[in-house]
Amino acid sequence: MRKRTIAMVTPWVMALLIVFGIAQMDAVPVQAVGFNDEVAGVYFLQQSSGSNRLLTIMPDGIMLGTDSSQPASLLVPNSASFSNQQGVWEQTDFRKLHGKMFDFVYPTQTNPQVETTMAIYDLTFSNDYRTVTGTIVLQFYVGNPFAPDATPTGAPIMVTVMGQRATAQ
Repeated sequence: MRKRTIAMVTPWVMALLIVFGIAQMDAVPVQAVGFNDEVAGVYFLQQSSGSNRLLTIMPDGIMLGTDSSQPASLLVPNSASFSNQQGVWEQTDFRKLHGKMFDFVYPTQTNPQVETTMAIYDLTFSNDYRTVTGTIVLQFYVGNPFAPDATPTGAPIMVTVMGQRATAQ
């Protein structure tokens, strides 16, 4: 009787172990490295405008920037200074991204209003993500560039960029 009970229980125990074992294997996430992880980093960009830019691309779709001409009023009297840039990006194609960043242009004696800059980025990365090229189109607005009645204050300005990814070595 005992041999018969063990013989009947053993297949059920084995079946349950297999089912729970497979269920456990499916619960383990697979960590694949995708574009967001590959492109993430800090890039030093040289711009056709003559200034340089530090661009930080985060894997969650956030971009941050700092430009060497931000304190413009210190360099050229009556020219506008502007804030650091913050924005978002998304992948548009293989090794390509499209993003929008925003900053505030501070008032000057000749332009007493605060403007908002919307910078539209289109960037292409090398196979190893060590170099980047592309364009930035700058458009200026008074107030909120997303407002239904928002109109640009002038013609867009296009800047070409090329740069390298920063490394710890």
